[in-house]
Amino acid sequence: MNTQLQHSEYLADKKADRRTYAFVLVFVAASWLVLSWTAQTDGQQTYWHQPWVQEATSHIGVALAALLLPALLTKFPISRPFFPKRAGIYLLGFLVFSCVHLGLMTLFRKALYPVLFEMPYSFGAGDIGQWAYEMSKDAYTFGLLVCVFYYGRHLEQLRMEVDAAREDARTNHRLTLKSGGRTIFLGADEVIWAKAASNYVEVRTQHKTHLARMTLSRLETLLAEAGNAHVQCHRSYIVSRAAIREIVPTGEGDAALLLTSGEEIPASRRYRERLTV
Repeated sequence: MNTQLQHSEYLADKKADRRTYAFVLVFVAASWLVLSWTAQTDGQQTYWHQPWVQEATSHIGVALAALLLPALLTKFPISRPFFPKRAGIYLLGFLVFSCVHLGLMTLFRKALYPVLFEMPYSFGAGDIGQWAYEMSKDAYTFGLLVCVFYYGRHLEQLRMEVDAAREDARTNHRLTLKSGGRTIFLGADEVIWAKAASNYVEVRTQHKTHLARMTLSRLETLLAEAGNAHVQCHRSYIVSRAAIREIVPTGEGDAALLLTSGEEIPASRRYRERLTV
């Protein structure tokens, strides 16, 4: 892989991590408010502000421990072939995450409790039940945060692919299609028509029909970027103007398009005007 591509992907991951971490901070703040308010309304604390301090120290610990996760994902990326071999590494990562969270939480509480509540704080390091309780919560939090950072990076990579496809269409008049794990490159002028098919698009060329994972509107955008004269003739169809041989009315404003290839596709009255522009 060339250095420039590695660098761009690294910067994309960093950008995604910053955006994801901002989301994590918002989520942590919301969780702190909800859990603190719930604990306070139970009325089981000596001091009214004690649950707010307890939850704040724990949530701040989580927020700081979360900073470790991007480095973990960068060093040991999650991918289908390698993840089973890296399960042990992620287990170790969880233990480090939990120890950082609990260590910071304990440190904060030991500093604040004597000042705010006139009593010392003890985590109960010798209590196995306490460790099991805290680490079970951390296991859920760790798994959730890993998924959030992973999908944040994944979405940024998809955005990069979209931008690259648009640039390729503009400069090389070429379409980039994802199909069955493969990447297919087609000249925009090769596309005779395209049809929406659930989460896919059937792209018809002179020799073959390709099934691409994209939306019809996304394909229309790429064709427009490539500067080709394609037009939407139906909510489910796009056609090349050059491929239309005849427009045959079928009643109530609808029509059938007879193509130079001998094929026939529908044209609805909603898009009829576009065919004659």
